[in-house]
Amino acid sequence: MRHRVLQTLSAILALALLGQAQTPTAAPRRSALAFEVASVKLDKSDGGRSAPVIDSQLLSWQGATLKRMISEAYNVEFAQILGAPAWADTERYEVQARAGSPSPRDQFR
Repeated sequence: MRHRVLQTLSAILALALLGQAQTPTAAPRRSALAFEVASVKLDKSDGGRSAPVIDSQLLSWQGATLKRMISEAYNVEFAQILGAPAWADTERYEVQARAGSPSPRDQFR
């Protein structure tokens, strides 16, 4: 069960991190951010919540719940995330990812 949850979470996180908001056709298009390597695993530490740490190529996040990751990736409030299973707000994950090239912080969203 946990393996399936981690697979699902990894897929959702990848989509969330790589997703782009819809923009008007007149707006310039950015190239999609691609990650060379990414790791998502259960955070077994007793640490509290933390915010993502992002530099030009690295994303590091400990203690992140699925709802928090979705909220950050899509810039939405928790109340807008509906229908998620209970564990989406309680299970905490450690995320490490490295982009293929330096990218601005907002492109990691």
